[in-house]
Amino acid sequence: MILSFSIRNYKSILNLLLSMQFGEGTPNGYRNFDTHIFFKEHQYKISPVFSIFGANASGKSNIIEAMNVFITLVKNGINYNLYKPNKLNPKYNDTEFVTDIILNNKHYKYSISYNDLTIVKEELVCNGKTLILCENQNLKTIYEKSILYNKEKLSEIYDVECKNAQQQQVSTFLIKLYKGYANLSSEISLFCDYLLNNIDILKDNRINSSYYSLKQLSSLLEDEQLALQKIVKLIKKFDIDIENIEYELKKVPLLEYDYQALENLVGIDDQSKTINYNQFYAFHKDTNNQIKKFKIQEESLGTQILLSLIAISLTSLEKGGVLFVDEIDLSLHPLLLIQIVKLFKDKRYNKKNAQLIFTSHCSDLLEDDLIRKSEVGIVTKTKENGSKLIKLSDFKDLKNVVDFRKRYLIGEFSGIPHAYI
Repeated sequence: MILSFSIRNYKSILNLLLSMQFGEGTPNGYRNFDTHIFFKEHQYKISPVFSIFGANASGKSNIIEAMNVFITLVKNGINYNLYKPNKLNPKYNDTEFVTDIILNNKHYKYSISYNDLTIVKEELVCNGKTLILCENQNLKTIYEKSILYNKEKLSEIYDVECKNAQQQQVSTFLIKLYKGYANLSSEISLFCDYLLNNIDILKDNRINSSYYSLKQLSSLLEDEQLALQKIVKLIKKFDIDIENIEYELKKVPLLEYDYQALENLVGIDDQSKTINYNQFYAFHKDTNNQIKKFKIQEESLGTQILLSLIAISLTSLEKGGVLFVDEIDLSLHPLLLIQIVKLFKDKRYNKKNAQLIFTSHCSDLLEDDLIRKSEVGIVTKTKENGSKLIKLSDFKDLKNVVDFRKRYLIGEFSGIPHAYI
């Protein structure tokens, strides 16, 4: 599980900490509740859900985007598109991401700082023991377990595989060890596998992520039809009159392909100039109780988004992963949104300690007793300090408050627009 994620000098953010630690008292009898209050791991209490509120342009989306950039940087190395420092306050010369992850009862802390040319520092610590430390283009520390791969050999790997012709580190040492030397350290492999495979990020392409999510869920369940049945079973509980969902492999000329459905792409045949993709269909009953088939593109935007959101949520729940969603309330009714959040709080569905982290403008969530103070963060922004996040549990006068919505909307916690016409 993610314990925290900190961001320094990324777009509107100068310094921001996203903490999943549960910062409240423990309710009596919480183990008998139907919902998860927190997950107990290591010595930490960790929240299953975290909601991020704030005015437009406050920097909420930059938190989700920063996690996406962080994963991309670890996986693919330096790219000029990844370095986006704060332009209004040039306080720092690089960007830094730090994540704390609790995994198999071990506390991992991984940090990476970089600029547009190079990785300045990379460090992985497990239970206080430094496994990797690369700084200023040198391998400073490596936790050695293998005679074949002593520090001299690993320094050679670092110099050859992580640096460019200018001797600047442009790839993470973590990914090089994970991909090429997996037997070197089970701790390194375990952490990297979780980081790359158990964190999903849903942004503005959510409409067409259905097949991607289905493939992930199918690989976990080892049965594609079972995966599709689980998605259908859940979406029927959301009162949108869908009886069933199927998909069919289509082959069309390249020029006729609907690039709106890029996520459902299977492959391109260059020889025949055709493209293979999966077309999803929804089935409804007509007035004569007969089943009618519709292309998923004929459904409302909200239905398409809901389908993708349910599919990827089930995937995260099945593998015990972390799902980041930007603007989770996009085209969704508040009552449906509450049910999505409940999936991650409900012990019947969330059996593997999955987490949901999302941004939203839907203040209805704040008056539902589903979300606790430790699971709400308010983002505000100034030119001097950038985007800041404060949790409701940090406000000292909210001890006996359940409905936070009214106090949020009147500006008591800040994080609202002060518009006028």
